[in-house]
Amino acid sequence: MKILVCCTLLLMAVLPVQSSAQEHEWMTDSSWAIQFGIQSNMTLGSFDAANLSAKTHITSLQALRIGLNLYGANNRQETFQERSIGDSVFYQVTGSAWQNDFTIGATVQYLWYLDTKSDLFVFFGVGPTGRFRWSDSDFGEHRAAWAIGIAPVLGGEWFATRRISFHAEYQATLFYERSTSSYEDNSSETRFYRENTYTRWGFSADGVVFGLSVYFDL
Repeated sequence: MKILVCCTLLLMAVLPVQSSAQEHEWMTDSSWAIQFGIQSNMTLGSFDAANLSAKTHITSLQALRIGLNLYGANNRQETFQERSIGDSVFYQVTGSAWQNDFTIGATVQYLWYLDTKSDLFVFFGVGPTGRFRWSDSDFGEHRAAWAIGIAPVLGGEWFATRRISFHAEYQATLFYERSTSSYEDNSSETRFYRENTYTRWGFSADGVVFGLSVYFDL
């Protein structure tokens, strides 16, 4: 974290300051930005755990940001067991197992910028967030979970060049979550079924998140 702060201060010292007019040139109703997260080791990754984070400016000081997160997996396992002594085989067992797992999440935030008449803009915003996860397996286990909430944000964005900016922001989420898991066994004459439901309200604060935005026109 100290390295990241020092590098940011160094960039602010050596790069030319952009005028307010230049900044607004890329903060217009036709501008878009792709956002990347700055990791603790100074590498770029996903921003706010999203596979894709994009921002479009509605006006020079108002923007809409969308973060999308997708995950899917199909896991399969083949097993073979054998016990033997010499040439005598006591038993052989073969089997297979599979599991599906799918997650989709999205966050949409409306952002308002305060024109500070400099190369640093303060912004704040709020918007809905949601997530859905579903999984099942051949063991008879089924899980479904969803969450909805409100995600406020407060931060600052500094333009290093006309097209590239660095931003740091505080993020938080007020959410409601519900999950259901069930298990069913029909392998014998007696059917067994179990279902559990879990709900909760919560508030989470992610602390400071650092990012980099690349602006362009479509």
